[in-house]
Amino acid sequence: MTIPLRKPSRSEMLGYVARFDKLVRADNALPDCSMPGFARTLMNIIGSERQRAKGELAPAGNSPPLVHHTAPFTMGFVEARPNNGVMMHNHDTHEVFMPIDSRWRVTWEGETGEESAVLDSFDVISIPPGVNRQFHCEIPRPGSEKGLLLAVVGGENPIVEFSEGAMKLMRAAGVVPPVPGKAGG
Repeated sequence: MTIPLRKPSRSEMLGYVARFDKLVRADNALPDCSMPGFARTLMNIIGSERQRAKGELAPAGNSPPLVHHTAPFTMGFVEARPNNGVMMHNHDTHEVFMPIDSRWRVTWEGETGEESAVLDSFDVISIPPGVNRQFHCEIPRPGSEKGLLLAVVGGENPIVEFSEGAMKLMRAAGVVPPVPGKAGG
């Protein structure tokens, strides 16, 4: 098979460039961001406008993506102080994490309970669909109070669901729990 060749203009190609300093930073993009120990900033790079338009909960939060094109994945950065991250959740697609100049712990629910792996800068873990997982910063970037993690979630419209334990914590704290795949509740 021959791949159809395209020759885009410079202007079109620059529309696919995401500048880190131009990313929209969202501190309360997901319901658990207001919970102690889960405060973080999400910076969506590539994501689905359709999810936001339909009020669905996007993996990188509901901040607008910088690159406005459809791709078979979403991509964003997570920035957090040590001991902060995301509550236990899962997706219907793969999710890949890579710390940038920092150390993060990724925890998942395994067959005998919770398991975890520590990821140093530029280590990568790919979590399969349907596995409850969470992650938090352990050591920030040099010269910063926060760590930076690149997250990529497969699929044009991936679904995110919080675990039963996370939902219980959010209800107890008075945070409106989301209906699976939907913002609000």
